[in-house]
Amino acid sequence: MDTFESDRIIAELLEKAEKDRDFPLKEKLKILLVDRKIPYIPKLYAHKRARQKTREQRNSILDEGIKLSDINQRHPNIQRLNFINLHTNGIVIDYCSNGSLDAFVRGTNLDYTLVNVLHWGYQLADALSFLHSNNIIHRDVKMQNILLKDNYQTLVLTDYGTATQLGKSWMTDNVGTP
Repeated sequence: MDTFESDRIIAELLEKAEKDRDFPLKEKLKILLVDRKIPYIPKLYAHKRARQKTREQRNSILDEGIKLSDINQRHPNIQRLNFINLHTNGIVIDYCSNGSLDAFVRGTNLDYTLVNVLHWGYQLADALSFLHSNNIIHRDVKMQNILLKDNYQTLVLTDYGTATQLGKSWMTDNVGTP
C-alpha cells in the first residue's frame, strides 16, 4: 500500500469515526482499523478541523496546514502534519495521547518533578530555537498549545494558526488567542 493510498484510507476512517460521537475518536479509529484490516498503521492520528463551517474558520485550519507543511517532520518537538484533508477542510496530525500541558498541570494526580519541568523546558526551548532558526515566530505559545506524549516525556508544540514567517507572506493581524 503506497503512502497516498494509506492517507486516503486514514482520512476515510477519520471521517466515519467522527460521525459517531458515542466513543472517543482514538477508540473508534482503533475499531475501524481492525474492521478494515489495514496491514500497517504505525500510530494514531488526530483530525483537526473548524468547529463551525464558516469560510474563515475553514481557511484558518487549511492555512495552519500550509504553515506546518513548510516545517514538517524536521523536529521531534514540532507538531507533525501527516496530510491536509481537503475533503473535510481539516489537517491530520499525530495524536498526542497525554493531552495538553495545561490539562496535565491543572487536572492530574500524577506527580512531576523539577527534572520533568526542566526536561519540558529544554524541549520547548529547542523547538522554539528550531522555529526561529527557520525565521518562524509561533506567536501563541501557551500551555494549551503544548501537548505531551510518550508517557508525559515528550513535549510537542502545536497550533500554528497565528505563526508567521519572516520574509514570507504569512503575516497576519491575529497575534495569539486568549
